[in-house]
Amino acid sequence: MAESKDCTAKSFCLRWLTAGFIGWLITFPAHAIEPGIQLSDAEKAYLEANEPIVFVSQRAYPPFEFVDDDGERQGMMVELAHWIATEAGFHAQFVNTDFSTAQAQIQNGDADVLTSFFYSKSRDQHFDFTQTIFEVPAAIFVRADRPDMARLLDLDGRRVATQRDDYAEEYLEESDIEVELVSTRNFADAAQAVINGEADAMIGDEQIVLYHLYREGLNDEMKRVGEPLYTGLNAMAVIDGNQPLQSILNKGIDQARAQGTLDRLNEKWLGQVLPSARINWRDYWPHALIVIVAALWVIAWNLRLRQLVRRKTRELRHNQKRLTEILHATRTATWELDVASGQLRVNDCWAEILGYAPEELTLSSVAQWRRWVHPDDLEEAEQALNNHLRGHTASYSCEFRLRHRDGHWLWVLDRGKVTSRNAQGQALKASGTRIDISTERHAESDLRLAASVFHNAHDAILLADSEGMILNANAAFTLISGIGAEEVLHTRATLLDHLSDGQEVWQGEVTQTRKSGEHYPTLVTISRVDNRADRSAHYVIVFTDISRQKEYENRLEHLAYFDCLTDLPNRERLTQHLAQAMANARRHGHRVVLAYLDLDGFKEINDTYGHPLGDQVLKVIAERLRGTVDGDTVARLGGDEFVIMLLHQHSDDAMQRVITTLIQRVNQPMWLAGHELRVSASVGVAYYVGQPNEDHDDIEPDQFIRQADHAMYQAKQLGKNRYHIFDSAHERAVRGHHQSIARMQQALDNDEFVLFYQPKINMQTGEVIGVEALIRWQHPDKGLLPPAAFLSDLQQHSLAIAVGEWVVNTAIAQFCAWQARGVHLPVSINIDGIHLQHPGFADWLQQTLSRYPQVKPGDIEIEVLESSALDDIHCVAEIMRHCQRLGAHFALDDFGTGYASLAYLRYLPVGQLKIDRSFVFNMLDNEEDLVMLKGVLSLAKAFQRRVIAEGVETYAHARALLALGCEYGQGYAFARPMPASEILPWVERFVLPDATITPEQ
Repeated sequence: MAESKDCTAKSFCLRWLTAGFIGWLITFPAHAIEPGIQLSDAEKAYLEANEPIVFVSQRAYPPFEFVDDDGERQGMMVELAHWIATEAGFHAQFVNTDFSTAQAQIQNGDADVLTSFFYSKSRDQHFDFTQTIFEVPAAIFVRADRPDMARLLDLDGRRVATQRDDYAEEYLEESDIEVELVSTRNFADAAQAVINGEADAMIGDEQIVLYHLYREGLNDEMKRVGEPLYTGLNAMAVIDGNQPLQSILNKGIDQARAQGTLDRLNEKWLGQVLPSARINWRDYWPHALIVIVAALWVIAWNLRLRQLVRRKTRELRHNQKRLTEILHATRTATWELDVASGQLRVNDCWAEILGYAPEELTLSSVAQWRRWVHPDDLEEAEQALNNHLRGHTASYSCEFRLRHRDGHWLWVLDRGKVTSRNAQGQALKASGTRIDISTERHAESDLRLAASVFHNAHDAILLADSEGMILNANAAFTLISGIGAEEVLHTRATLLDHLSDGQEVWQGEVTQTRKSGEHYPTLVTISRVDNRADRSAHYVIVFTDISRQKEYENRLEHLAYFDCLTDLPNRERLTQHLAQAMANARRHGHRVVLAYLDLDGFKEINDTYGHPLGDQVLKVIAERLRGTVDGDTVARLGGDEFVIMLLHQHSDDAMQRVITTLIQRVNQPMWLAGHELRVSASVGVAYYVGQPNEDHDDIEPDQFIRQADHAMYQAKQLGKNRYHIFDSAHERAVRGHHQSIARMQQALDNDEFVLFYQPKINMQTGEVIGVEALIRWQHPDKGLLPPAAFLSDLQQHSLAIAVGEWVVNTAIAQFCAWQARGVHLPVSINIDGIHLQHPGFADWLQQTLSRYPQVKPGDIEIEVLESSALDDIHCVAEIMRHCQRLGAHFALDDFGTGYASLAYLRYLPVGQLKIDRSFVFNMLDNEEDLVMLKGVLSLAKAFQRRVIAEGVETYAHARALLALGCEYGQGYAFARPMPASEILPWVERFVLPDATITPEQ
């Protein structure tokens, strides 16, 4: 028995270590990957509109999802949900409850995702499942002392416990046995019911039940019997129809499977051997102590070896660094000359100075040296070397240039001495050093250049010592200031007062005084220059006379911010003042009033008397406005438009008195060039209250000006020579209309519009004579919208042209698709009045039809609303005739509801009239509508136009229309508008009932 325990403990430890090592090997490369889940635009839009995504999990379903003893949410499905949310980039919120409540929260919309749910056909009717994540077998569990139950049939007539709403309930209902079902909150309660004798057996998911039994030490009291009853397909679930979220979760599961995340979760939660409650660890403490002591000894020995290796490594690196610094710090090349042979032996630094590798120049020669020396320096260098070799000089020293390998020239200092002579005194060997002095040579050149710049610069330059005493001044200083250099030498430079302690550079504008006493502006730069040789400091002061620049800037600023005609502030200056006034209003709570004034009758003065006199009028008006509101800002925006900014107008009465006075002053006559001239003013008034509220949103200065401008136009429309106060509610309505137009433009760009088609029927024969194309908006949030929900905003707007072009192209393409399948269905297309009257409509239609040569005359019919306001009916008639020559026919829609029916019939070349549904709908009950309908039919007959009735809701309407002589109809009695894909199947099965063919008398 002791041997069995020892073997079990060893096996347990070995398996734990092996699992941990394999898990580390699997996890390490996985964390190096940056996967990321690629989402479609629709999926991103769904997340943006529905965040946070609420995941609901069970409190007691370990190891898939549970709440631990510390109240923390744990489990492999919870971790997978967190991983998907992180990789997909959305915010997830997690809640936990029991299994039955979790399903109800999904169905009620209180949560979005059920994290762990077995798939079944009945559940699939209410939920959309993701792909299977884990397969979980379910088995029978009984008490350890029960030998009488091992199969499903053994449960017949027994008490069987399981989790409430678990798939096991469906499984038992579909089986051929009768059981007394004991429903519990979770599998843990079901197991406790079996242990307490409240149930004979339980059916549960193996992994969850075993996890609970081993964790709670109950594995000796229960046992699993028989083979698994079924294998549950564990997945996540969303409410039925939520395809975007289902797709996002499936992408996350695919990514988790590809990255190995599912394998890691499985290994973490299901791949570990659960400890046996029968192991007594006190029996193995001597073995554990031996292992711990051995491990500590190995660690200590490794630490000692590591410390020794590190110390030796540091010593080696220090010695290597010291040797490298000695070799490279001096940058000194050495050479040795064999005079007889002319060979030169050089060190590595020689080669490095010239840009060669050391092995290339280990041996050289005097002849090669001559080729390196600059031609201008060769004679001097050879003479200096020969003089020393002959004994004429005690040593050899010369500065000359050598060619670098890349072609540029280096200055070097060459020094040497003969080290060996023969008995006759002839030199045998000489050695020496060579140093690169290019930097020193360049520095000398820079010094000479700096001296030249100092004396010839156009800017004044002063050089001062560390005490601020002036050491030198250039000629430009005298020219600018009028003060001679000798007058300022050894005097303190007061400009240094601008330089703070520790500051090395200062730049700014300083007003100085010339010798004549004149003040002038200068741009001054002060720089501190440190001399590293003697650790002293000097100061360089450079300044420029910017008098002309300042004058030019002032002129430019005046031109930029003031009107050149009236000398009033312009729009830019007004915007600056307005921004300051609005900021003060926000801080102190008072309001700012803006009056936008436009002159009435000024254009007539300009046209009659010319622009010079008109300019005089503007000057007079500017002076009147400036005198009326002394202290407030009066600006001219251009032309005859002025803006007056009024501050501290706390009451409406005070504001209105000021505005009225302004209008009265403008109305006063003026005598110019012998003419008595009069103008009036239309004034728009807007005010800013400083604090945003329901009626006043916080705005920018430009928007504030636009509000007053809009109010001015309202005053113009109300009759001029008056003022109008800006209406924020009306402005919001206009802004809402613009937003609606912008959203429909986006819908057109995103291909959100679709066409439905409603058949048109010959009510006498039952023949389908064509279809009418009707637009719908497949809104991503609001669903399918009818035309009444959005087309009203398009009336008289240019976007109606773009939408109309899309409708025409889509409808013609659909006609051609049906024709290719052997079905000829002429299509009617509705065109807005603004589209039809567009100058290029006929040319555009010709280009469009040229792309579809299979379209014949009469295949396309254009319907124009009779209630549309057609500006020039004769021009529209000419456009229609042009389009008819292209093969397009025309119909007049909603006939009888407009204001110019007879004129339209007389001038417009339409071949068909569509009777408005309002007459047809009540014709059976309303005598007036029936009379109107008869009149319309008589009018159409008189003008020889074909008639089709809209709104045929019942076959009774159809029979009545046939009795009145109307042969063609369209309405719900025959078919509702339907997608293009449903038209051909409907045409094949449509049969007109006999009751309609024979009309009642």
